[in-house]
Amino acid sequence: MSRNVYRAAWVLEILLIALVALILSIPIADYSRREFGEWYRRPSPETLQRLREKRQEEFRFRCMTAAPFAIAAAILPFFLGRIKPASDSSSDILGK
Repeated sequence: MSRNVYRAAWVLEILLIALVALILSIPIADYSRREFGEWYRRPSPETLQRLREKRQEEFRFRCMTAAPFAIAAAILPFFLGRIKPASDSSSDILGK
């Protein structure tokens, strides 16, 4: 495997990790907006409970969306460790 492909795979690894972090940290716009508006207009324990349930549902959805990327980011280093690029030919000549 050439060094450029190996480096590109590591860049992919970093991008996958960043994508998982973004998916898990950035909330989905307008996912629970209706429930928030209802709770804001009529604050009650029932509307607050519906708002909390909708926010938990959003987090579960974000986890399900991030899971394939997280699995790929977890598996990729094992393959990269097995297929390291060949060492420099100059170091082989020197016997290092």
